[in-house]
Order: sequence, then structure tokens, then C-alpha cells
Amino acid sequence: MTLDYSTGLMSNQWQILWGGRACSVLLKRLKRIRRLLADPFSMNSLSKFVQKFDKMLCERLKKKEDGKSFALLDFNMKIFFDAMCDMLMSITDDSLLKQLEKDFTAVSDSMISLPFMIPGTRYYNGIKDHPNIWRYDCRRRRGEEPPEDFLQSMLQRDSYPDNEKLDDLEIMDNILALIIGGQSTTAAAIMWSVKFLDENRAVQDRLREEQLSITRNKPDGALLTLQDLDSMAFGSKEMPKPFTYIPFGSGPRTCLGNNMAKVTMLVFLHRLTGGYK
Repeated sequence: MTLDYSTGLMSNQWQILWGGRACSVLLKRLKRIRRLLADPFSMNSLSKFVQKFDKMLCERLKKKEDGKSFALLDFNMKIFFDAMCDMLMSITDDSLLKQLEKDFTAVSDSMISLPFMIPGTRYYNGIKDHPNIWRYDCRRRRGEEPPEDFLQSMLQRDSYPDNEKLDDLEIMDNILALIIGGQSTTAAAIMWSVKFLDENRAVQDRLREEQLSITRNKPDGALLTLQDLDSMAFGSKEMPKPFTYIPFGSGPRTCLGNNMAKVTMLVFLHRLTGGYK
């Protein structure tokens, strides 16, 4: 089955906000987009991402060791947004991240709003802030910021045949979709994981012992690797009902970032249970 957003009340909303993203296009176009978006989710890219995210997480958890409580969901939303922006676009500047997060949030909120261009509404704000995200792409086009990352690899395909490249709108639409699609879902999943671990002390103790055994076999201060995550038999345990719980979907629209979400959650649970009580 394919989805057609060309008619109906929501067509304007999807075409303006999400017209080029992998989850909203027809199947023929989807195959090309998914193939071109595969690189940041390859094993090589994930290996680099694990260490970058682990370092970022350790630094931010360290700042929270003042004895005060904090909102876990907000903490996760922020760190996942920053990590994805770093991986996809090499953005690490705090002021730019803050502005981008504001724009991304406005566009994300407009996705589930009625498509009426009335000032002050979510849809209006999303349409207004949508062009701000493309400005970063324009800066790259002018050669102002040339780091080697996913965005740059896409921009360097200008001379390729049409079926081997994405246009500017498709590039930024799909970066937008990857960040929005992975940020809140992963943040919420970890929040619930922490809640259930707190309510099930036996499971928490077993998970902590597994994580501590990994830590004992590594030098002090060493970052996690994909091999470490692969050795987390208990941490990676899945529900034994594969057709009942399908968090990443199935078929041609299976979530592109499912492996990234899994490694992100494992890194977080490792640092939380292995370093704190």
C-alpha cells in the first residue's frame, strides 16, 4: 500500500512542510530517497556516532551531579537534538543549536495542526519558521562551512545523475524529518525505560551488573564502542513477540534510524545504570 497526499484537507500541509521527506512520498520515489539517506545509518557511521554521543552524554551528566533533580525528558530531547545536528550537519555552536531547535519545534508542532494560515497558530508559525532551516543549506552552498558530514556529502552530488542525488528541498526536508522523527520518540522511550527500571529493582540490578562488567574490562575514561553494545545481551533483550511490538514499523517504510535509536538508548542506559544509583 502507498500513501497519496495529493488530495484532501491535509495535502497543502504535507506538500509545503513535508513534501520531500521519506515518510510522505510515493513508493517509487521513496526507494531512491531511502537509498541516498542510508549512509549516516551505516555501521561505519554508527560506530563514530556512538563515541561522539557517549562523550557528549558523559559531559552533560557530569554537569547534573549537583544533587538537584531535573526533567529527564527535557534533558533527553536536548541532547538527542544536539547529537543529531552534530552528526548530520556538524553543528555544535550553542547559539545556532538553540535557534535551530526553536525552528524545528515550530515546524514539528505544525505537523499535527489544522492547515490554516492564521497568525499565531501552530501551522502559521511552522510555515514562517520553515525557511529559516534552509538558510544553513544556503551557507553551505556558498562554501562558508565545508565540514565533511552527511549534509556536505549530499551537496557534493550536484553533478550526479538525477537518480543519484537529492535536490536542496529534499535534503533539508529529510534532515528535518530524521531529527524530528528520532528526537521525541527516543527521548520518550528512555524516559519510560528509567521509570520501569525504578519500579523493577531486580531488572535494574541485573542490568547494572552487566554494564559494570563492561566498564571493568575497559580503561578508565574509555568511551563505548559498537562492540561493547553488541556484548550487552541483557540490555539488548527484546520482547519475544515480534509481531505484537513493532516500534520501528515494517516493510518499505521501516524506520531508517532504528539502529541509531537502539544504540542511543543502550549508551544512555549504560551510563545511567553503570555510573549512578
